[in-house]
Amino acid sequence: MIAPSHACRETIAQAHKYLTEPARSSRVAVVARTEVTDLNDMVATAVVLMAGPMKDAGVTTYHCSCRSSLPVRTKQGYVEQALLNLLTNACRASRPGQTISVTTAYRKGASHAEVQVEDSGEGIPIWKMPHVFQPFFSTWGGLGLGLSIARELVRQVGGQLVLESQSCEGTRAIVRVPIDTTPGPFRDPSQPPERSLSCA
Repeated sequence: MIAPSHACRETIAQAHKYLTEPARSSRVAVVARTEVTDLNDMVATAVVLMAGPMKDAGVTTYHCSCRSSLPVRTKQGYVEQALLNLLTNACRASRPGQTISVTTAYRKGASHAEVQVEDSGEGIPIWKMPHVFQPFFSTWGGLGLGLSIARELVRQVGGQLVLESQSCEGTRAIVRVPIDTTPGPFRDPSQPPERSLSCA
């Protein structure tokens, strides 16, 4: 008989393969519709969805500093899921009373907008950093798929996920998503910030 832990691992491996397959298969890739969406709205959605788990963990404050609009070209649900994975990791890395910062940024003339998710937890030891995106590699004892899936989802929309961390100094995840320059209802993303969102 196959041990439950092994069976679970095999099932998750198949799920991970399915999620990463669109990067190599045009037949599967058409399932997700490409759209232009305000990056700030996607960040706000992820923050709201994580408010409950953050409260349960005793992480007291989110702060999301947003420009008026950041139109990006993405696939429905991809960036939101990547952000949820990153926020979940940040929550697990944080101690009660600590703050997780979520910010969006855009430099005029840049091809990408950024989301930064930063925690003040224990950080990741330098020897583990080369392995953090490997499937089933975990820094805290979990399944080790969150970062792997998040990076693949961001790649599939033409973006990039970068992780910066040092032991005892916290971790910063940077998501870069292509800006859409097609004329439309969005304001110029180079305009100054106009809003902020805080969730306790």
